[in-house]
Amino acid sequence: MLSTTLPSASQLKQALKLALKLEAAQSELASILGGSSDTASKGPGRPRKKRSMSEEGKKRIAEAQKKRWAAQKKSESSE
Repeated sequence: MLSTTLPSASQLKQALKLALKLEAAQSELASILGGSSDTASKGPGRPRKKRSMSEEGKKRIAEAQKKRWAAQKKSESSE
């Protein structure tokens, strides 16, 4: 069972040393396997590239939504 107390300063230092060793090992592994060290250390917090949509794509989506609304309105009025 895990303890509910906070880690001591020495435990935090030890954890930091292990994290640095792990990061170095990941970087080395990435360089061996042909990857870059940047991709090994990036986590879920990295910013993503903004996606863009063409005007044609926006128009197709708008037309499809209008068709869905029309079908829904038609079915509501017939009830």
